[in-house]
Amino acid sequence: MAIQFLKRTRTRPVLPYDLLHIILTELKRIDSLGSLALLQRCNSDYYDIVTPILYTHVRIHTDDQLQRFLTLPIEPRVRKRSKGLSLLSSKGSKSPKSGLRSRSGSLIAYEKKLRAFQKVKTITLDIYPSRTSMKIAGKLPFPLFAETLTFTPSAILSLHSKLLRSGAPRILATFWAGHLPSIVQPQRVVVDYSTIDIRSHLAGEKKASWWDTIAGLSSALQQWERLDQVTLVGEYWALLVPSPGVEMKVIHTVFEPKEDAEEDEGALTEGEDSDGNPEAPLQQTIPGGPAPPPHMVNLPLNAMPVPIPAPAANAEEDGQPPLSFRAKLLMDRRDALLLGLRTSYQIVQHAQYQAHTKPHHLTSYVPEHFIHKGSRNVREVRWVVEGFFPPVGEEDEEDENDEGDEETEVVEKSERERRQVVKWLVTELDQQCPQLVHECGRMVDERVELSCISWA
Repeated sequence: MAIQFLKRTRTRPVLPYDLLHIILTELKRIDSLGSLALLQRCNSDYYDIVTPILYTHVRIHTDDQLQRFLTLPIEPRVRKRSKGLSLLSSKGSKSPKSGLRSRSGSLIAYEKKLRAFQKVKTITLDIYPSRTSMKIAGKLPFPLFAETLTFTPSAILSLHSKLLRSGAPRILATFWAGHLPSIVQPQRVVVDYSTIDIRSHLAGEKKASWWDTIAGLSSALQQWERLDQVTLVGEYWALLVPSPGVEMKVIHTVFEPKEDAEEDEGALTEGEDSDGNPEAPLQQTIPGGPAPPPHMVNLPLNAMPVPIPAPAANAEEDGQPPLSFRAKLLMDRRDALLLGLRTSYQIVQHAQYQAHTKPHHLTSYVPEHFIHKGSRNVREVRWVVEGFFPPVGEEDEEDENDEGDEETEVVEKSERERRQVVKWLVTELDQQCPQLVHECGRMVDERVELSCISWA
């Protein structure tokens, strides 16, 4: 009786590919990652369909999820054959065969995970990576080359919470910033603090801890070699400073406090890892106010940004009517923009000085890749300002009966406000940083415009 050997047939998905792709995309939208992972292991067809859905746009909610995402299968190791086994013996013939199968299986899984990493385009972090995640990322043969990395408000609060519980927040923030490139090398970074009352935090009683948080984020922005643009989403520029030559884009929003939810100020819950260093010395502060952030230590004194002054709380004492919410917010944004332009230009000057006079004395503002590769134009100060003018509220609206030219009047009013802000910036910069006005000032229609700012 002849024995017939049945070959393994390749089963294809029963559903059409377009319908299957819709179902898998919906599973990704509702964060059903477990179901997607099971479908990915069904067969090669499902693997080819599910892998781009899982790895193209990645969102990490917890640090444990980040660790599992970065963990690779065990890399196969070639074992040496024992000298006591003969090539003709039964043990010697079976052992290499079984070992080859196990090694080839682990090698396939290892290479598949690396190929899946190459499909990553965007990464969104709801947490700030811990030291454990950075140690796991250090074992990767290459970092994730993503186009966009986004820090959500939850990630910023996560960093603030960890630094708040640390005895040496600046040392810890600098340590984390130096190891972030082992995880990801993005071209564009988005820092979203639109749901955080950043104006109150930077001017409140706990402003020192928020300065440490901003300093940690700034130190992280200065470590990435491929970074071309930093996008900030919030009420105004929050003192974040990237490396020289990186474009700064600020998308202005209006903070709306939630009545039902209160922001967590970093209370330590039971069983939570603080990721701090209890043996590190306590942070020393300057009497009379918080010390400057660590990313400003190597700058000259006139290059350090000062806290943005808040408008007068009671303007009626000066004989002026009280400012509306829109006027206060516009004033804060104007002051923040002035401070940001000054800081960016002074950092550029400092980087030029360090690169030409002390090329081997690197600071946080003169990264090594900037000096040796020279991939960026150090003289460029590029700012893109979007949504700078807050929407007009009921208290700011003028009594007008004509509605036909409403859109035209809104555009003309926005242009008038923009020209007033530019005129004020030129006047202030002419006194505080005249070299910036000399290099970026352009005459347009008999008025001075700044070429370093693009209004959107």
